[in-house]
Amino acid sequence: MNVNNNCTEYKVWLCEYQFDGEIYGFEIPAKSLQEARLRLQQMSQGRVLGSLEGTLEVTGASDGWQAKLTGKISEIVIAFLNLFS
Repeated sequence: MNVNNNCTEYKVWLCEYQFDGEIYGFEIPAKSLQEARLRLQQMSQGRVLGSLEGTLEVTGASDGWQAKLTGKISEIVIAFLNLFS
């Protein structure tokens, strides 16, 4: 997972898809609408890592140790999940 320490330059873009007659939404972080569309196109190459059991919100993490810690935690969790895939 690539975590950018300058998270403030990203916007959160709302996306939707249909499944089994229902509409669902999800978020994509991207710097622009064009980048969000490009990221969405890559979804077909994605994979399910596991169910989300909780979230960790770190406020004020745009350029300090908190952002680095959050990025490292994400890398560790993904590496752990990859052991079982």
